[in-house]
Amino acid sequence: MMKLIVLTFICGFFSEVQTQTGANPAEKAANDLVTDFCTADIYYESIESEVKRWAVEAAVEAKKHANEAQTLALASEVYRNTNKANGYAVLAAIARSNANRQAEAAETTTKAMTETVSVISRMRAQISAFHGLSEHKPAADNIVHETAAGQNSVLTNGNKQRKCSATITRATPGAATCPTAEPTASKLRSIATALSGAKTIKTILQAKTKLATVKVAFEGVGNLGTESGWRVHATPTHCEDAGSENAAASATNAI
Repeated sequence: MMKLIVLTFICGFFSEVQTQTGANPAEKAANDLVTDFCTADIYYESIESEVKRWAVEAAVEAKKHANEAQTLALASEVYRNTNKANGYAVLAAIARSNANRQAEAAETTTKAMTETVSVISRMRAQISAFHGLSEHKPAADNIVHETAAGQNSVLTNGNKQRKCSATITRATPGAATCPTAEPTASKLRSIATALSGAKTIKTILQAKTKLATVKVAFEGVGNLGTESGWRVHATPTHCEDAGSENAAASATNAI
């Protein structure tokens, strides 16, 4: 039952950070190291693994009691007509009762563990997404330009029938892209050993969830009033109004 109580505590405190009064050394050491997205991912990964282990242990324990009850029931049947029959019958009844209670506990535990793992998985996904948005800037080769027919939305003077757009592809990094967190990984994972009696589960501070500033720069060459022939350059780093895929400086217009 201790682990069920702890799970309720975990679910209730994932959304805030509590003062660590009386926390054991392993718990405090792990919580103090959760300072950014990378360390938080290692931290939550260890919690997730520990919770899954609890679920497996509960199932194994239930199976053990069920096997014991089955063995005693068989013994009671084998010794039915002997002076051992009553003793085995009593033991079998007790074992069945224990097995039933253990099965109910395992079912409850598994449900709680599944819900907790789901919460942790969502948090790890959020951590990874925030990390990708705040720490990683797109490289030039991740920006692809393309042209399309259609009336411009911003430049409305003249006959604007072609558009140039830029699409940025950004990968969401996971723990594997966080080598700086590895030296502290063992201490971060110590939260697993302290989890059954943990008083605090650390979360990412609000100050660490600020998104990176996105700056979009447009560069123009020539008179942009005749961009009806825009095409994407071979790189494709820009769009240009030219008969062929020339360098931007030699095109009539380029962005």
